[in-house]
Amino acid sequence: MGNVVVEVEKGTDELLNLEAKESSKSTFSLNYLSEMVRAASNLSDVVSLEFSTDMPVRLNFEMPSKGKLQYYLAPRIESA
Repeated sequence: MGNVVVEVEKGTDELLNLEAKESSKSTFSLNYLSEMVRAASNLSDVVSLEFSTDMPVRLNFEMPSKGKLQYYLAPRIESA
């Protein structure tokens, strides 16, 4: 168990576009996210990430002339 914070600056090569309608916060399994990215990283250089508070994250990997690959991952719900 641990925490990860990823910060990407606007206007850099790593971030092509950023749209935020509201502030959002969710917790996801880093193991599952890592496996998804590892599986698709050989197929695509660009990924779109969409999420909202307590909603599944959607990863869209664009594959030129081959379509796209989508993964969904439900957030972890912490019990009190």
